[in-house]
Amino acid sequence: MPASHWLPLLTSWLGPLVVLLTVGERNARVREHAKESLNFEVTFCLVVLLAAIVALQLPGTLLWLAPLWPVWIVTRLWATSRSLVGRPVRYPVSLRIIR
Repeated sequence: MPASHWLPLLTSWLGPLVVLLTVGERNARVREHAKESLNFEVTFCLVVLLAAIVALQLPGTLLWLAPLWPVWIVTRLWATSRSLVGRPVRYPVSLRIIR
């Protein structure tokens, strides 16, 4: 389960997708964690893309991207620690795209 949450630190959205398609087929808890992690990763990628577009349009707003990465890392570590002790994880600002 924790692999679904820390793998994106190395692989972005690919890690949770592989976990979902392999182990998630056999284990419902792993599937829930992988879906939650993948939803957060897709949401984060969309936010970064939107912030980059805005930053390119408005001079001087490139700094909008800077706070996103520490928030992403801290959120990932929080989710990993919760899943290590067997608690469910719900990312607070994640779009539920994959159900």
